[in-house]
Amino acid sequence: MPVADGGTRDDACGLRLLTLNLWGTNGPVARRMEDLAGWLAASRPDVVALQEVRRFDGELQSDLLAEAAGYPHRWWARTFTRDGEQEGLAVLARRPLTAGETTRLPGHPRDVPRQLQRAEIATPTGPVLVANTHLTWRRRHGGVRLAQARAVRHLLGEESLPVLLVGDLNTTCRSRAVQALAADFPPGSGLTDVFDLAPTRPRATFAFDNPFARQPWLLGRRVDHVLVGAAFEVVDARVVLDGRDGPVVSDHHGVLAELRLPAPDGPADGPGLPPLVA
Repeated sequence: MPVADGGTRDDACGLRLLTLNLWGTNGPVARRMEDLAGWLAASRPDVVALQEVRRFDGELQSDLLAEAAGYPHRWWARTFTRDGEQEGLAVLARRPLTAGETTRLPGHPRDVPRQLQRAEIATPTGPVLVANTHLTWRRRHGGVRLAQARAVRHLLGEESLPVLLVGDLNTTCRSRAVQALAADFPPGSGLTDVFDLAPTRPRATFAFDNPFARQPWLLGRRVDHVLVGAAFEVVDARVVLDGRDGPVVSDHHGVLAELRLPAPDGPADGPGLPPLVA
């Protein structure tokens, strides 16, 4: 998959997407932001989905990255406020964001609130739905993650657009939560891990060699995911921002997927999401 200059691809049906847990303002945040902005400007993914997005120097991190890396369209959705600090999910896009909605997910009293951010993105072959989320992280909260995944699956199962689900799910592809997202009911609506369809093998996104990673039970696992609906062809996928394929900019590494979407046979059915209000 070409990265440095964006490569050559058929933009009429190609989509390159990155998901990354930004790790808020932890660690050497100024350097991390600078390194990530430089990588985004050089790599030019079409869509960037971020989790743990906060304010830095009075501005949203997602806005700062969009300005620095040349993303004209972005949407940050607040998930919670704690001790005066706001945190949320964000989508950056090179193509217009036409509609969006956030939905609260089941939670636990010992965790922060969780939500699903859904954004419709215009493409030459029609709108695509990017769903971005960050599930609970505690080891003993597997049942909560499963409930959250089932809520996400219910919401996405009602969508008529081609669907991409991305984010930090805090669990592996073999977990009950991810398997619930892959459930094929209604028929044809199941989601598939991009690495099941890509020619490359995945690596951990919460890695032992990442100096920022500190949750022992997650170490050595791939907990960041891109799941695709049946409409998408997966050209390639890989773990990035891991010190080998880009600088380490977070306690998580990112996942970059190159996808293709054929032109639809006709207009999508269903009411769609409400118009996006910036």
